[in-house]
Amino acid sequence: MSLFHLNEKSTIGWIGTGVMGRSMFGHILDKGYRGFVFTRTKEKASSLIEKGATWCHSPAEVARQAAGRSTTLPHASFAVILSPAFLSVTSSRT
Repeated sequence: MSLFHLNEKSTIGWIGTGVMGRSMFGHILDKGYRGFVFTRTKEKASSLIEKGATWCHSPAEVARQAAGRSTTLPHASFAVILSPAFLSVTSSRT
């Protein structure tokens, strides 16, 4: 069962652009979806920005901009994502 259905107008937010995240989100962008991205170092998202992703300055900004959101983060990074600002935005959109 899918919780999120993509269509041509779907916006996807991605947080974490290490080896796995960069590849996965790159495939989504290659399919033509509009994307928003955040990672600790903007330079690590440069290839995704070149593909058309919009850089966001925080996880909360990703949450505000995108209808669907995904993360590829190491466990220690979840503290950033599960912050009150991120959760308040995501819970108000569901």
